[in-house]
Amino acid sequence: MGNLSPLTSKPHICNHSSGSTVSSTIAIFSDSGYFSGELPLLRKYAHNNLMFVEEVMDLIELNPLRNALVGLPGIDGLSTGQRKRLTIAVELVANPSIIFMDEPTSGLDARAAAIVMRVVRNTVNTGRTVVCTIHQPSIDIFETFDEVYFLAP
Repeated sequence: MGNLSPLTSKPHICNHSSGSTVSSTIAIFSDSGYFSGELPLLRKYAHNNLMFVEEVMDLIELNPLRNALVGLPGIDGLSTGQRKRLTIAVELVANPSIIFMDEPTSGLDARAAAIVMRVVRNTVNTGRTVVCTIHQPSIDIFETFDEVYFLAP
């Protein structure tokens, strides 16, 4: 593996991840990642696309669901937390140096929020910068951040 880590290979500066932006409810989970990976990486990294997308799937901890249907929110398919992680994966396959995440734990229970934040930490551990907005985090989630800036009106 090792394709996800080197900062020198990142063709994009930043991506923005907001909520659950998965576009197709009938897509298979792994197809969402592969399709998203094909577009931005096609020209420069075509020979490594499959391996890179596999690495992203491992990073977001959803490899066991690679053949699951995305489905409809709240009805079938992926849970809300799994959808948030898939949204992060779709952004990661563009191989950005910086990712902006708008409330990645919003609408999640404590367990799902902790898993999403572990994925965020995994992303940071690859050498990327992650900037998040977050409201009323639990102490466990608060402690996952390296730096915190408070904004007041």
